[in-house]
Amino acid sequence: MFTGLTAANVPGVPFGTFLCQELGWRSTFWAIVAIGVLALAGILALVPADRAHDGGPGLAREFGVFRSGHVPPVLVRVAPTHGSARSRPIPGRAGRAALRL
Repeated sequence: MFTGLTAANVPGVPFGTFLCQELGWRSTFWAIVAIGVLALAGILALVPADRAHDGGPGLAREFGVFRSGHVPPVLVRVAPTHGSARSRPIPGRAGRAALRL
């Protein structure tokens, strides 16, 4: 998990900012789509198809955590502010998306 967060933030934020400034804000989203398609292809190619017989918890049990009394209040508090502490718009950049980290 920590490697993924580092890989997303260290090269991803500057690259996304570069794409946004050079090609427009939509290019950043299309780059994420391309990364997602590559990740999906890798998952489909490398993860075994039959996972039902390995004794895993199953999807219903995984989503069962949302029925507990602990997870939903945390999500309600964290989700609206996720990412807001890392970046903010730079004033005076009308028409261009720019972030100051």
